[in-house]
Amino acid sequence: MENDRTRRHAGETASPHRARRQARHGVTAPTIALCTVLLVTTVVGCVASTDLRVTIVNTSSTPDNQVYVMLTGNGDVHAGPVAVIDDAVRLDSLPAVAGTPHAYELTVGAGISAGLLWLSFGAPVSNNPRPDVNTSTTRFANVELAFPGQADLTNVDQFSVPMELATTDAAGSVKQKTSYGAGTDCILRAIRDEMTQHGGNYDAAVKTSSGQFLRVVSPSHQSAAWPSMSPYLASMKGRTITVKGHFGNNSYPAESGYYVYSGAFDPTSGALTLTGTVAATGADGSGGRAGRTFTATAAELAASVYDQAGSYRVPGDPVPSRPPSPNDVYGSIYRDVISGFAWGYWGGRYGDDNTAFWGKPAFAAARPAGESFVGYSTYSKVLWDFTTAYSMPFGEAYGSGGHPSPLLDIPAGTAGLRVTILPDTTPGGCPAR
Repeated sequence: MENDRTRRHAGETASPHRARRQARHGVTAPTIALCTVLLVTTVVGCVASTDLRVTIVNTSSTPDNQVYVMLTGNGDVHAGPVAVIDDAVRLDSLPAVAGTPHAYELTVGAGISAGLLWLSFGAPVSNNPRPDVNTSTTRFANVELAFPGQADLTNVDQFSVPMELATTDAAGSVKQKTSYGAGTDCILRAIRDEMTQHGGNYDAAVKTSSGQFLRVVSPSHQSAAWPSMSPYLASMKGRTITVKGHFGNNSYPAESGYYVYSGAFDPTSGALTLTGTVAATGADGSGGRAGRTFTATAAELAASVYDQAGSYRVPGDPVPSRPPSPNDVYGSIYRDVISGFAWGYWGGRYGDDNTAFWGKPAFAAARPAGESFVGYSTYSKVLWDFTTAYSMPFGEAYGSGGHPSPLLDIPAGTAGLRVTILPDTTPGGCPAR
């Protein structure tokens, strides 16, 4: 699934993605409790007023009895009234919501981290082993959640199913929402258009089974199907960049504070070397101390623009060669560097000081006219046109490329989370691009 690097500034509230990565490396041990069921819809000992009511509404063309639901996660995981933990069940086996066609619900108790709500079509999927986006012949999608915490839709591994995700109050009114502006038909057309213009192998990226669409495999798992980032990195030879930000993590108190780094891409090899200040009290680097050197080759950076989990080095550090990357200040610097390439900011219209990138339009809008190469993630660009959902691991960096955050807050006391499975065919046809 997703890579093992933190999207958010270390020390901030953990996203579901961050918890999932930590759990795979032993940080969080799973403790799973299944609610006791009494009569079908009454749950004893688990459901409380603090539980999250999750409603799933199916507006797709797939019948309710061919949609399957499963919940996985770490921490104190309990849900009911139907046993859905690590066990996929038919959507129509959940209690129906009175007055809303094709709507069903379950409750999720507080304490889940790294949670995944799995939705699959035509067949159930397993949690062990989990389906592989390159080989699975079952169409599936995930909602990521930590409760209390946050929830989101993600396309980091694949685009498969357009959905809407909303938080609701006790009366059912929407508080926050993320969705898609079109169906699968329009997204596939846009991906084909983007690949026609910039290169790529559409047939390798788009998986089908018996002629039926399954998914678009993201470049994190099928990089050869997408345009190479090597020409973009080559265009940076000789350029100097500045990377500034703020880091805070109780595990690395000596590194907490502002960081200010700068350096150049070697004019011949394209390798990047950055030096600077960490643990500063001022945003300009004042009150800090010299940090360690950060280095990465052009090939390493080009290979990791999509998956954002590539190699770099911090000579003299306890972890000098990475990955694995600890959630330290140098991991934050790496995030700022590599996500700047995915958004198309470095070498673009806003200069090469990353403080100018925050909230600015990304992708083609960030690039100079007339370039002979593609200078951004084409996969993320297409999905960004249709949704605020994650399409890259560091999807929150730089203010989400001018988009609203992909995360919805679900703090303790949130009444409901509603997942709507949207149609594949866009009502009224595809919007102009």
